[in-house]
Amino acid sequence: MRIAVCSENEKEVSRIRELITKYQISCEESIICHYFINSIDFLCELKGGEYDLVLLDVVMPEVSGLQAAQELRELDKNVRLIFVSESPEFAVESYHVGAYYYLLKPIDVESFFALLDKIRGELSAQVEQGFILKSREGVVWIAFSRLAYVEVRNKNVFFHLADGTVREKSAALEDFEERLLSRPEFLKTHRSYLVNLIYIQAIDVNCVKMKNGHSVPVSRQRRSQVQDAYMRFLYQAGTKESVFTADRLERSDGPWRILLVDDDPAARAIWGNILREHGCMVQTADNGENALKLAAVSPWDCVLLDVMIPGEDGFAVCERFHRLMDTPVIFLSSLTESDKQVEGFAAGGIDYITKDTPAELF
Repeated sequence: MRIAVCSENEKEVSRIRELITKYQISCEESIICHYFINSIDFLCELKGGEYDLVLLDVVMPEVSGLQAAQELRELDKNVRLIFVSESPEFAVESYHVGAYYYLLKPIDVESFFALLDKIRGELSAQVEQGFILKSREGVVWIAFSRLAYVEVRNKNVFFHLADGTVREKSAALEDFEERLLSRPEFLKTHRSYLVNLIYIQAIDVNCVKMKNGHSVPVSRQRRSQVQDAYMRFLYQAGTKESVFTADRLERSDGPWRILLVDDDPAARAIWGNILREHGCMVQTADNGENALKLAAVSPWDCVLLDVMIPGEDGFAVCERFHRLMDTPVIFLSSLTESDKQVEGFAAGGIDYITKDTPAELF
């Protein structure tokens, strides 16, 4: 695990260092930890992707922890952010920059270790799949997620990685076809090329444009198949292009599909009408179980979820949604207390809208 700790309070840094050391000894985990006493030094060292976890003190001179988090998010969308503060007053704001958790000082040892256990488990589950390649450069690991495309020339296979690296091996393309084409993201565009749909920028008549600027040929016989496969991939990945106009919300391939979950028929009618007036397709559910059944059989672009619903509350239902799908969840609630908003963000919501919000702002 790779951790960065940023705080101007040297005693706090020393305390966190001590806790991390104890944790490392107790679980025999390999941890690389870097410590910074101000956010400017931390930001100057950043390139993006260096850390699995960053602990940020909220209150720091010049650049606060929240400001540093905003800059960090520009470089790294996936790093886990834990904010540390003496007061809960910044908790809601912290979740707007993607906080993983908000810790109050003094840090409770059991809570901190439980967080590290959870993160360690998540990281273990994220071990990238791939294959070992014995190439001219020696034995290397090729992660499927970093392989942009493969080509064969003069009885040599070239593996083009997303970072621009190219690995070469004397072999036939057929030696790798079965393994790669068994995965949904790979497609054969030409007898000499396999591409990763993730890295396609656009499809032209005779080629696909990759995000690294390269062009990969598409044979005439495969043109329709490539276009269909790419469109299915975009739909399944939830990357459908959105178009916002002055008075409507539309997608290039149809209206937004919104799942509205609220046990109050009046609230469902009011918010459903607002969404439909903005061009959305709305399906409603009056409790979490019914909503989860709908989510299991149909794709949704967004879920609007009330907190106080029969059965499990909205926070618990949100966590179950995220185990089922990657659809964003927005809480829509009459509960305006800041601690409820914090609980909503902690449960995985991307926003928390109170029902007294004017419709035009919504």
